[in-house]
Amino acid sequence: MDPEMTLLIEQRLKTLQIIIMAGIMSLMAYVGISIMLIRQEAIEPMAMPSNLLPILAGFAVSTLLTASLIVKGMIAKARRITPPADRLGPYQAAMIVGVALRESTGVIGLVLTLLTGNLLWVCLLSGLAAFAILSNSPTRAALETLVQDAPPIV
Repeated sequence: MDPEMTLLIEQRLKTLQIIIMAGIMSLMAYVGISIMLIRQEAIEPMAMPSNLLPILAGFAVSTLLTASLIVKGMIAKARRITPPADRLGPYQAAMIVGVALRESTGVIGLVLTLLTGNLLWVCLLSGLAAFAILSNSPTRAALETLVQDAPPIV
């Protein structure tokens, strides 16, 4: 692989690593804010319809699953781009969308915690989101494979 492409891959990878860390830090902030509010007794559980809680929790989990499908589709589309060097931008966009969608699960956990006063929601959903973000992080090898002039994988 030529040095220019290696440098481009390194730049894209570093950018994605920064975005991933920003997503993880946001999730940690949601948990920290929730802990602070609960310790200060600033959260009063709200009376809400009995079906709202499972609906929001289900929506949070489905967001994690949907994120994987959306990212897979975006990456498949990126792999069909020629020349292969032009695949990096769409791949990076797919990774950013994946981080944002997975992070939204933590936001839903924060909302559930603010509604119920139960810290379990933000901890559980932020933890799941962090795991999903980290387990779907791009690697240098994945980016190098992406830009090789091989037939696209569909």
